[in-house]
Amino acid sequence: MLTENDVQEETIVDLFSGQGPWLDFSSNQLSDLSRKTFQTLITLNIVPQMFKDALDFCEDEEYLESSRKFGEIGAYLIGSLEGTQRGGSPDSVGVLFYSLAKQMCAGFGTCAPSGDAVANENILKTLEIALTRTSNGESCSDIAAIASNFTKNLLVPTIQGMNHNA
Repeated sequence: MLTENDVQEETIVDLFSGQGPWLDFSSNQLSDLSRKTFQTLITLNIVPQMFKDALDFCEDEEYLESSRKFGEIGAYLIGSLEGTQRGGSPDSVGVLFYSLAKQMCAGFGTCAPSGDAVANENILKTLEIALTRTSNGESCSDIAAIASNFTKNLLVPTIQGMNHNA
């Protein structure tokens, strides 16, 4: 019986080798698909677990470690290619989840007035609250309460990306 991990591994191997359903794709198409596959697989598998780990550290009153984990979540979602400007530089070449959400929002009407994706703004707000609370050694209960909204915001651009590429 194939597990979810087996299917993901098979998809990645086929994608990189240009085999299976990817046989007739050009190298540019394969490159684009590889980038989007990693955006999705890494984000949807690693980030929620990292959020849970950060909450666990917070609940154990290990605030420094919790704060570090929330910072890592931001790094996984945003990456370094977005630039230093909030919302990413106008000529951003970001390749991670943050960039995916930003690319999809215009086509699906989910951009905030700032031009950034609403999902990105919600995720950043959650991370800012979490970092503030853990940096100040405050209660984690409100962070746990907003955790489900954090995960829902991860799904929005992922589903938009699938619909866009379908």
